[in-house]
Amino acid sequence: MKGHVGDRLVIKGHRVGEPDRDAEILQVHGGTEEPPFTVRWSDTGHETLIFPGADARVLRPAHRAAVLDDIRVEWLGEPARTSAGTPVLSEDESVALLRRHIDLERLRTTDNDAELWGLWQDEARAAAPADHNADVLDRVLERLRTGD
Repeated sequence: MKGHVGDRLVIKGHRVGEPDRDAEILQVHGGTEEPPFTVRWSDTGHETLIFPGADARVLRPAHRAAVLDDIRVEWLGEPARTSAGTPVLSEDESVALLRRHIDLERLRTTDNDAELWGLWQDEARAAAPADHNADVLDRVLERLRTGD
């Protein structure tokens, strides 16, 4: 089972008439996208660490699923900026691409999207005319690794 910060974890009711429980994934503690997860239960608001069983499934918010499913490898070979210096990729595209290539556990909440977009814009604007999105991605990831 794989999960991302912001996804919904749904656990089926264990008895007849018992409702399903759902929670928002707040942190991913395992390997890449793997449990355990820290979650906030929608019915109680409590936060717990959980190792989901076979009765659980992860649901991705529809807007996030559409963006992640639309990530294209060919974007990496495309020019990073227009002739005016603005990034070619949209905010959603660049953030999705960055999230796909960095440790999601390090980026604990979607509050980091604005930071990622800002880094992408900075590096795309500074890109040489011949630079591609792969070059921008490498520079943003290096900045994230070094904390610059």
